[in-house]
Amino acid sequence: MKKFLIIFIIVLLPAVAFANFSIRFENTSEEKMIYSLFWLDHPFNSLRPANMAAGELKALESRSLSNRYINGQYYIVWRDDNEIKHEMLIYIQDDVTQITVTPLSWSSKAGDL
Repeated sequence: MKKFLIIFIIVLLPAVAFANFSIRFENTSEEKMIYSLFWLDHPFNSLRPANMAAGELKALESRSLSNRYINGQYYIVWRDDNEIKHEMLIYIQDDVTQITVTPLSWSSKAGDL
């Protein structure tokens, strides 16, 4: 029984300690968008954010990344060919298994704040 418990702890502990999540990017806009995913609180010896993923999505296209990411702080940038359109900071904690990220959309018509 003691051997079983030790083996169980060795196998289970890393899975619990490094809870992972997957990410899906959905381009809900009517134009081609480029996304970038940066990991802010990474363990690497650098003060710069780690670039974890980047890609291009056509209008209304989506992509699920097959990688599993470690919980923490991430910075996401959506841009078109010319300029940054949307930036967001997310903090992923325990019990999150998948997130879906879309570019924000709004219009600036007369009367809108």
